[in-house]
Amino acid sequence: MVKKVDVKKEWWDNIFAPSSALAVITTVDGEGRVNAATFGTCTRVCHDPVYISFTCGQGKDTANNVLETGEFTVNLVPFEQAVLNKIVVCGLEFKTGINELERAQLGQLPARVLRPPRVEECRSHFECRVEWTQPWATRMMVCGKVEAVIGTVRRELWDVERMFEHLQGLLRPGRGSPGGDRLLQISFRAGMRAGMLDWMDDFAWSEHQVLRVDLDVQGGAATALLRVRSAPESYVVRMRLWLVRRETGWRPWDFEDLAGGVRATTYMLPFLAHVLEQNTAAGTKLPDWTGPLEELLVGLEAAGAMDLERARAALEATEEVEFPRDFQDLRVLLAASLEVAEGRYEEALAQIESASAVELVILHYLAAVAHNALGQPEQALERARRYLAGVGDDAEGRLEEGLALLALGRQEEAVASFRAGLQEDPRGLDLLVELGAALPSGEEDRRGTSRRFTDVPSAVAPRTICRG
Repeated sequence: MVKKVDVKKEWWDNIFAPSSALAVITTVDGEGRVNAATFGTCTRVCHDPVYISFTCGQGKDTANNVLETGEFTVNLVPFEQAVLNKIVVCGLEFKTGINELERAQLGQLPARVLRPPRVEECRSHFECRVEWTQPWATRMMVCGKVEAVIGTVRRELWDVERMFEHLQGLLRPGRGSPGGDRLLQISFRAGMRAGMLDWMDDFAWSEHQVLRVDLDVQGGAATALLRVRSAPESYVVRMRLWLVRRETGWRPWDFEDLAGGVRATTYMLPFLAHVLEQNTAAGTKLPDWTGPLEELLVGLEAAGAMDLERARAALEATEEVEFPRDFQDLRVLLAASLEVAEGRYEEALAQIESASAVELVILHYLAAVAHNALGQPEQALERARRYLAGVGDDAEGRLEEGLALLALGRQEEAVASFRAGLQEDPRGLDLLVELGAALPSGEEDRRGTSRRFTDVPSAVAPRTICRG
């Protein structure tokens, strides 16, 4: 039987705790000196946009720094004993100007957008700009708008074994994993840990959203579609993530930037092929397409760098190669991108129609561009919406959708599409120009006409070369 009792006043605070995340909040003063303090009064107070608030003592270094610079970074602490042993030092009293992170022997990483640093041992970091402060009694409440979120991708969470199985299945179809391959698998795992996944440790985004998850529960597999905005460059990437279910939970093993159309494991194939060729225990001749695949990937990278001559050379060099279906579609992607870039839209559509992989959603975008250029708005609208259905809201996709709607005389819908695109990319010049042309005479858009523009990342290679 459960009995409810009145709690003595001196216990009220203890009964309520812990009521929020354990955090280390870092600030800097006007001279750039770092302060770090632990807080159990830190919580999210708004979801969209995200705001975080906490309370601190008036006159303390954190309060003074927040009032002086208007910035703070919230570092969420993992409940790992070795880290907690260091974190407690940040809760001790030190003289103003003393860096608690140094005293606690905690790592210090530069912020992505603002000035207060990140704590290396913490898993998540929220860089906040002060929205308002409210003093009362001996405390001060601080509320800040989140400007960037940096998460930590732990390499040990990646399922390298599943990645290896997938790659070996492509290179040596029908062959199992005999004991003789164990050394090769161990070498592959070590190589992945040491090199090819290192960049994931620094992968950061200022916001993210899970758009869709497709589960194969019986098969223990899943794919997830995510929308992430990188920091500090602040461009949007749509990413597909492959996961496998293990005893410890779901673990990712492959990913793809949907605008690029190439899975990470595809880039790894030539590397593993070279290893297999040098491994005397491999015993099986590798497929003839492994070498040309490397050339095809070079061609896609050249297209991203706007080196159309090198991309065309790679396309011609792989013309007679019989790739597996998925890799043949990568060749279609390269060919269609080049045809669109060079203004041969009918040829581009013919290439796209020859593709077989429904997962290569970027081909729908290329088809929309080609149909719009050929004055075929109905087909362009259908392809643009198939692309948007695959990747979620996307600035380039909304542009093609809006152009098709405008050509069909559906002006209000076109304006809505252009505005939706600008929500994704406020610096989109094409979107801004088309919106201005689509608005009724005399109506001004609230966004104004002053814009700053940055280069498009090479990750969106096929789309970049379409627009020049």
